[in-house]
Amino acid sequence: MKYCKLRFCAKSAFSNLFTADQVWGQMVWAISALEGEAAATKFVEDFDEVPPFVLSAMMPEGFLPRVVLPPMQSKEKMNAVEERKARERVKSNKKRKWIPINTLLEVQDNIALLSQKEIPGKKDQEVIQPVNEVHVSLDRTTNTPFEDGGLYNQQYYISTKPLIVYVRLDRDETEWSAWLKKICKYLEAVGIGGDRTVGKGSFSISVEELDESEQKLFDYKGGNAWISLSRCAGRNLKPLYYTISLYAGITGGSLTEAKTYNKYPVLYYEPGSLFDAGGGTGSLLHHVQEDPRICSYGYLFPLPVRSIGE
Repeated sequence: MKYCKLRFCAKSAFSNLFTADQVWGQMVWAISALEGEAAATKFVEDFDEVPPFVLSAMMPEGFLPRVVLPPMQSKEKMNAVEERKARERVKSNKKRKWIPINTLLEVQDNIALLSQKEIPGKKDQEVIQPVNEVHVSLDRTTNTPFEDGGLYNQQYYISTKPLIVYVRLDRDETEWSAWLKKICKYLEAVGIGGDRTVGKGSFSISVEELDESEQKLFDYKGGNAWISLSRCAGRNLKPLYYTISLYAGITGGSLTEAKTYNKYPVLYYEPGSLFDAGGGTGSLLHHVQEDPRICSYGYLFPLPVRSIGE
């Protein structure tokens, strides 16, 4: 087992911070473009059996998703002032999307202590900034603007700092490290995400080793629970504390020519959800579309921690 990271440096605005299933989908199409449809099919089949690697969601460098913890409970020895401050801290922390890696390292051996930490404020986390572009609505019958203007806003994002996707290589490390580099080079050339044909989603992408703090985080051996760094799903998961989302993806590439290009909705556990390490790690999700070739990525990217109350 080996960890590495994909480092994305934005050269343009982009449509969103990509989830693990979206990054994996881009990889499938990259392999199809580089080696053909048969190679892409083989890639998917490899993941259906024993995944050669798992992916995290994209996140700002130096940060991890905020961990979902149980509701705060009052302690008998806590006076009214202390309880008010504690509740204000918990309320403030819930507004944060990210946790600095060093903060999580301090509580990895007892994740419950995170509720006693004050996560840095909003200004310290404004790595990803939304931007609006004004566009003119076109009359598709004449391919000209509507007479009344028809203006609308399109929201994108910019980032002045690198964005990271973590990768855990579970087998054939040399082979798959080489493949990751090929895929990154291809995605650099064509872009990633929505509106890449008009210059959005342009990144420089590199495969890099973990730094000391990241390596220490993933090497932790005393855990009995996992924080998921990816959006995940599967019947074998054992959630402890979590947030969920309902997501219906859209098929890409040549499969968009099908009459039905929407996938069926999938109920995902969001990054930052806490799971029992005695459970499973998710799966590929089949039967998400009428075309049996189409599936969705649902593997958990586990970050080990010592669970609450242990």
